[in-house]
Amino acid sequence: GDTRLYPITAHPYDLVAYLRTLKDLKNLKNVALVLPAHGKGILKLHERLEFLEKHHEARLRMTYNACRNPRSIWEIATVNRYFDVHVDPAKFNPLAGQEAFVHVELLHLAGGLHRSHVNGLVHYFKNSGEEFDAVYERVQGVIDDENSTLLMRR
Repeated sequence: GDTRLYPITAHPYDLVAYLRTLKDLKNLKNVALVLPAHGKGILKLHERLEFLEKHHEARLRMTYNACRNPRSIWEIATVNRYFDVHVDPAKFNPLAGQEAFVHVELLHLAGGLHRSHVNGLVHYFKNSGEEFDAVYERVQGVIDDENSTLLMRR
């Protein structure tokens, strides 16, 4: 039910499984109406799936670009315009943190981000310096690999 929320987007625990599910849903034909777990019904499933894929591609790009210099998950989540609404850096928001975290994890799995250092219990990530499109191509490979999942993380 949460895979296709409308008008908001889900906060998946496993972004790889989520994005793979979106791709799998594209195989459904002649769908007249989708009733998500909450929110509005969806009349145009394929348009919604395309929107969600582009949304996460943009969020991955923003995450990657935010890490030109080492950043923590919370620093990424509070980058200006990372979300449609302002996230106050002084007030922890677990959903904002989770959203940034799963995008960092996927980029890390695809080799686009690496852990630059740890300060206390806070981990900082830096991007590989490559063009994002090369990294995103590897992200797509991770999604297409049925044996990969963030749930198998260490």
